Amino acid sequence: MIEQQYYSKIEIENIGPFKFSELKLRPLTILLGRNASGKSFIMRLLWTLGITLPDFQLLYQRIFKYVQDFYNTKRKELFQEVLKKLIEYFPEAYAKALKRNLSYCLEIDKVVDLLKNRNEDGRIEIETQFAKFKIIVTKEGEIRADWLVNPQNYVLKTLELLELTSDSIAILDKATNTRHGRLFKDVNELTMFFIEETLPLIIGGTLPPISGSPGVIALMIDGRSGLIRSAIPGSIPELEYTKWITIVYKSWISGNIDLTPIKEFLQEIGCKEIKIESIVEYPLIKVITWDGKELDLRKAPSGVRESLIPCLIMCCKTIEPCVVYFEEPEAHLHLKAIEEFIKSLTYVINKMFEFRKFLITISTHNPDLVYILSNMIMLSNLPENERFNIAKEIGYVINNQPLYLKPEWVSVYLIRRDDKEMESRIEEVKVNSKGIDENEFAKIAEEFLNKRSMILEKLPEELRV
Repeated sequence: MIEQQYYSKIEIENIGPFKFSELKLRPLTILLGRNASGKSFIMRLLWTLGITLPDFQLLYQRIFKYVQDFYNTKRKELFQEVLKKLIEYFPEAYAKALKRNLSYCLEIDKVVDLLKNRNEDGRIEIETQFAKFKIIVTKEGEIRADWLVNPQNYVLKTLELLELTSDSIAILDKATNTRHGRLFKDVNELTMFFIEETLPLIIGGTLPPISGSPGVIALMIDGRSGLIRSAIPGSIPELEYTKWITIVYKSWISGNIDLTPIKEFLQEIGCKEIKIESIVEYPLIKVITWDGKELDLRKAPSGVRESLIPCLIMCCKTIEPCVVYFEEPEAHLHLKAIEEFIKSLTYVINKMFEFRKFLITISTHNPDLVYILSNMIMLSNLPENERFNIAKEIGYVINNQPLYLKPEWVSVYLIRRDDKEMESRIEEVKVNSKGIDENEFAKIAEEFLNKRSMILEKLPEELRV
């Protein structure tokens, strides 16, 4: 089982370009690798698993009679029976919905296209502190899912019935000390409360990155692909972008966006001010540039245009828990802006880690991003007073808070493409209290600078120094 609560372990076998690989999602996970190595595939796969909601109709059919018994008797033990049945029937309902979503979200013709070897089944396993879940993609194109470790004991201890009346229910999530409830007219609406509101508490609390609620998972695709993909009506990039602009707009007008984490980043990329308004019920985002020009976001410089929405998502106070996948966020940023971006991420992780499950995954070509992270990790080892002084001296402070990352909060992976074997492999880059070891940096450099390494090997020894 997982030895600590900071991550989810993901295993994939015979899926995409991978024969077998595993990775651990921590509050911050970095995926490094060359083009076409499988970084974007992993991000999209995890995102698809996360946003897939179980088939509501199937779940409704399975649990209705148990909800009805609970409503008629109001007995606490029957409330727990409903929770048990939600957990029991979740895999079946999830597998049915996932089969629909995989083709759409990964933009493949058939589910079997996911398989590296079409003569064998594919497997995905998710293991957390509380549960273990298996998904099988069969060579016939079917999806099966089941619990390997059931989270029932944890759930029954965590969710408590506060009250049930003839027209209302209230439960307490002890993990977050939050109350959830709903008014309902009949047993049908009470059943939907369990499916729509209680199930996300169960799944999001025990099986991240699967959340049971798509509104808390964002996929931010590299905008350089937009020209090609925009030709596809209703494409994933277009739908994701539109969804999150709407969420950002609603958070903005309700005063639930705090720009503190990204102020220095915005300044570095030349964004002086942000304006968000509605035109015929469609959100319109404008920016004031460093030289006073007011521009529609679509016409803003690339660094602002491609990074603003992801950054505003991180600043939404009402989105919890939150899982964000960034595809090559540095693509439009200069080195100093990359550093400010990482500072913003670090501030959010520090500020939010104790209060909500916040997972950020980044794919990148840029080893500089990893070097900056290593500095943040080393800072975590200093005594508190010394840490603040050093952080302030080197500019790693936001809102008077030193910016650092504990090593157990960070995963770094190198995805290698083996053209000869026609497969990709995921290799873990070790992170310790000193950040990323020099030998591990060499591993990264070898992947990105392999031609330079070959030349250096042939140079006379006196020229290598």
